[in-house]
Amino acid sequence: MNKLSFSSILLVLFLLGATPVPAAEMAQLPLLFCVYDMGETNAFKPLWKLLDKEAIDYRILAVDAAAGRLQGNDKVIAIKTDARPDSDWHTQRSARIDSDTLAELARQWQVRLVISGMASGAQAETLNYFRDKQKSYAIAYYDNLDSVEHKPFVQAFLGKARQIDRFWVPASIVRDDMGRHLEIDPSVIEIVGQPSLESWDQTYRQFSANALKQELGIPADKKVVVFAGGYDSSYPEYLELFINTMKLNPEWETLITWHPKTDGSLEKQLVARASSKSIRAIPSSVHNTAELSVAANLVAVHKSTVAIQAAYKGKSVVYVAESDHSTPLIQYRIAPLASSQKQLEQVLRSTDSDSASARFSKLGLPGEGSALMLNLIRQQLQ
Repeated sequence: MNKLSFSSILLVLFLLGATPVPAAEMAQLPLLFCVYDMGETNAFKPLWKLLDKEAIDYRILAVDAAAGRLQGNDKVIAIKTDARPDSDWHTQRSARIDSDTLAELARQWQVRLVISGMASGAQAETLNYFRDKQKSYAIAYYDNLDSVEHKPFVQAFLGKARQIDRFWVPASIVRDDMGRHLEIDPSVIEIVGQPSLESWDQTYRQFSANALKQELGIPADKKVVVFAGGYDSSYPEYLELFINTMKLNPEWETLITWHPKTDGSLEKQLVARASSKSIRAIPSSVHNTAELSVAANLVAVHKSTVAIQAAYKGKSVVYVAESDHSTPLIQYRIAPLASSQKQLEQVLRSTDSDSASARFSKLGLPGEGSALMLNLIRQQLQ
């Protein structure tokens, strides 16, 4: 059933004051997802593909802007909160879903399992409603590696959530952190990986370092550094620092990409100004950041999540950012932070991919997250 027809049914039922349907006569829905942010949405996409292959039925409640990111998916039900378009992010995340909307959904289906991200109060309301009204099993997935203590958006969810049966987290460091800061019994926290990383697995199966170097005219024995572009206010300063440093180190081939939210004009301008044969700006139409990283000895970022994706694939990573910038990769000494030319040159001299893989294992982040999630879902639906 497509989104338009489903929404129309909800409206008609609401206007006619439809009477509750006995549970025995309701359609059975094994799974209901609720998404709000890009992170959790991307994490669930590989899982949805597996569910489709296994013919396990599900629907996706896409709250506010999440619906736009899932256009064309016939499993999506677009849900609006009472947030005003001009409200700030905190107000938007705390906005409420109309309880009548949830009630009409509950009239359509008897839901066995609800899986939600933890990025908004509306998601907590959805879990609460189906658990209270239908005894649905409630799972909350935190897709981030950062401490929940330092993620204010989670507070909008936690402030409304009443009883969660299981928490899913990507890594053991997050389980430990969540148990400590939220005082959650570790036995209800399951480590399920981060399925959004699986797109990089596919890329690394598809491309080879030698073929990429040959295509781009890079000598086979030359070291390669790939810089993943950003867009925040301090980014231009650190991009310029990076390019100026690499100009002094032409033994490295430097490939620079730009963030999808930008047009690359800054990167192309600074590369042209450097006027170095060993520094190039590469558009995604040629190769995207993930593809280029296959040939990289080092992946550099400002504050991009590309750092985690590259480290997951065993690449050495460096953050080029302010001296007070902090991430789990920095905190656990998996990736260094370079805030000056001297610090960046130290990283260039000490790059070692073998130890990078060992360092990343400290996070306790398993691969094949979508398969882990699917297995847990099967167990719950038995």
